[in-house]
Amino acid sequence: KCLLLMDNKNDCVPNRIPENDLKDILLHMLRKQAEAFTDISTVTKTKSANESELRNIQAELERNSRFLKGLYESLVTGDITKSEYREMKTAYETKLAALGDQEKLLRKKAQIQLLETAKQEKAADDIASLSCMKDLTADIADALIEKVLVFEDKHIEVHFKFTDEIVKAGGTGNG
Repeated sequence: KCLLLMDNKNDCVPNRIPENDLKDILLHMLRKQAEAFTDISTVTKTKSANESELRNIQAELERNSRFLKGLYESLVTGDITKSEYREMKTAYETKLAALGDQEKLLRKKAQIQLLETAKQEKAADDIASLSCMKDLTADIADALIEKVLVFEDKHIEVHFKFTDEIVKAGGTGNG
């Protein structure tokens, strides 16, 4: 089959590359991406860091809530004046609101991370199946490859559909 190849000036030039050679190269590149993808451990590190930060914020919320409750007792016992009470109460309420916003943000990040992890696991399953594959089918190429650029000097650049997940998780980029 005849393919249009790209030269270094991004102009199309007629040239030929055998389809089987291209398939072999693409399958090899997909396998390399699969190896990089399965070696990723960053997802669990990020999850642990988010969980730790969430626990810290929850502890800070609890501590500030106790201080806020203790303020009223200090007012009743006469340890602080009404103006001191109002000033300190406002400060604690502001801090509690900010901590509550941080907690919501972290929970949202955790949900997004969960979805990203699921996408990464799906992509990992898809590309892990490549290790036993002998030929690259059109369906698999469509599912995993965004585009392929073949240059005049036969240099091939592949843009994978799952590369963003690999890069986010600390792996390699395009083949």
